[in-house]
Amino acid sequence: MNFFKKYYLVVVGLFAIIGITLLAHSNNYEISAKTIEFIKDGKVCQDIIHQIQPKSLYLSVTGQVFLSFSIATFISLFFIRSLEDEDRKKWTDIALNIQEKTSKDAIESLFKRIIDDRFFTIIKEDLLSAKIIRKHATWKYDITKDGDKLLFRRIITYKLHNISTSPTVETLKPTMANSSHCTGRIVKCVVEKGKKEDECNIDIENVDGYSKGSKNITLDPGEDVSVVMIMDQEFTGSYIFETHFTQHPIINLDIIVNHPSDYDFVLQSSFSSKCRLKINEDGVKKYNVIGGIFKGQGVEFLCEPKKITV
Repeated sequence: MNFFKKYYLVVVGLFAIIGITLLAHSNNYEISAKTIEFIKDGKVCQDIIHQIQPKSLYLSVTGQVFLSFSIATFISLFFIRSLEDEDRKKWTDIALNIQEKTSKDAIESLFKRIIDDRFFTIIKEDLLSAKIIRKHATWKYDITKDGDKLLFRRIITYKLHNISTSPTVETLKPTMANSSHCTGRIVKCVVEKGKKEDECNIDIENVDGYSKGSKNITLDPGEDVSVVMIMDQEFTGSYIFETHFTQHPIINLDIIVNHPSDYDFVLQSSFSSKCRLKINEDGVKKYNVIGGIFKGQGVEFLCEPKKITV
């Protein structure tokens, strides 16, 4: 059966050729005449019978059989292969869903044994039930002086990755508001899908000191897209004290800081993974977090003029 499924077009073609050839030869027949005698009403009568050679009849019947068999075989195996492909996809999807559910059930069972149910509910909602994760994030902070003001630009980049087995919609909602010690706005938010023509800009609305935008992004299973967001803040004081907390879990993060060399920059983190200071120079800092960061975790930082010591 496997041979027929693999080479069924060859078999069908061969049988069709044999059938057509036999039918063609069956048309080359010879007719013979034969005189027979019979008695009718007491008299001897004669009649002539014309006969076709038996060979032609056999060729015709055999040719019809081969041709019919080739047509029937083609139709049968065509539908069998079509149904197999459809069933294969169906069962593959079912297996993947079962595998995904089984993995989650095993993890849930393990966690329920070792942590409080209230904490587990948070982990389940944020991690185990997540279909899209954020990874390879970069928070870049550029601080510059403009007269008696401090300008603070945040450039936030990360990748959205669909870890589920079905297309999933993610809603991006960038927001920023003025505070008592600074004004701010979202400069732009862009979703990049690998090609320039596939870029998607999120429209930003600035009303009464409040910047906001919203966009639904559809990701296919296993698909990655890059998100780039730029935000500006203006501080009228001599220092910047700010916080930055993630609203979604993140895997791996780099924090890059550029600041005036006559200013100090100090950062404290609340990440569950260790935040390492990799570069510590005048005007430049780089921090690195390898591992998971939970929703609600983040940093607070202070940038202020260096104290002059006598």
